[in-house]
Amino acid sequence: MKKAMFILNPGSGRQDFWADVEAVIGCLILNEIVNHVDVFYTQKKYDARKAAARLKYGQYDVVVAVGGDGTVSDVINGILAGKSRIPVAVLPEGTSNAFAHALDLPSDKEDFCRMLKAFNTVDIDVGRLNGEYFISTVAGGMGADISYKAASDTKAILGRKAYFFEGLRSFPKQWFKSHRLYFDSHEFTAKTNTMMFYISNAGGIAGNKRLFKDSTMNDGVLNVAAFQKMNPLQFAIAFSRFLQGKPVNHAKVKLFRTKKLRIKSLDDASIPINADGEMSGMLPIEVECVPKAVRIVIPDRT
Repeated sequence: MKKAMFILNPGSGRQDFWADVEAVIGCLILNEIVNHVDVFYTQKKYDARKAAARLKYGQYDVVVAVGGDGTVSDVINGILAGKSRIPVAVLPEGTSNAFAHALDLPSDKEDFCRMLKAFNTVDIDVGRLNGEYFISTVAGGMGADISYKAASDTKAILGRKAYFFEGLRSFPKQWFKSHRLYFDSHEFTAKTNTMMFYISNAGGIAGNKRLFKDSTMNDGVLNVAAFQKMNPLQFAIAFSRFLQGKPVNHAKVKLFRTKKLRIKSLDDASIPINADGEMSGMLPIEVECVPKAVRIVIPDRT
């Protein structure tokens, strides 16, 4: 049996959060999968990161991150900072669970318990953004602050739809807004008029695995999609296909994979950056892939 630390974000998006957590812990104990559980509740930003960073090697057999991408990112940042190498299991309870979706991690309590019982692990890549780590996606430009603006209570009621409602309010004001950006990587170096860009570690971008069919979370590279300036109709079609998980074949959508990338603004604009659903400063940024940096518990698919 194992000793587990649960790190919970009570502000995550799902309304049945507490019932799910209680059911999972009960399942783990009753089935003798774990014999000791400690629980840490976050109250403010970076609490999960600080709690995970304090852990020592061998102190727990597994850390369970309960929440969305932001919570998982904080826990993994803490594990990496503390160098404990404790495996992380993810119970997806947030509005945005791109990381869990990319690894096909279960949200059902019984499936989650079976996963911990089998305890199959894999070492996955993370991204490093200006010295900090991200596990899913970095976004900049038009719409990058949508998830930040969507209020927590709205997200709890509406789930992922909250992002779309915020998007409907934000996008009309920004249809023609683009910025002169400089992309600097081995694979793509150019000055472009860019409306938005996404950088993803999560085996695709925004859940769209068809953009990079052979991408995995331990392939040593990041996936990049840059939407260059286009008219509203072109953008609506391209972005709609992007969100629906369909192939995006458009000359103004630049797709490439890279180990390291720098992006800066050439017109002195203040361009916000969103990392794993949280605002994370402004351009310029330097992003790189850190291969196989953290161990994650995944379902046994044999």
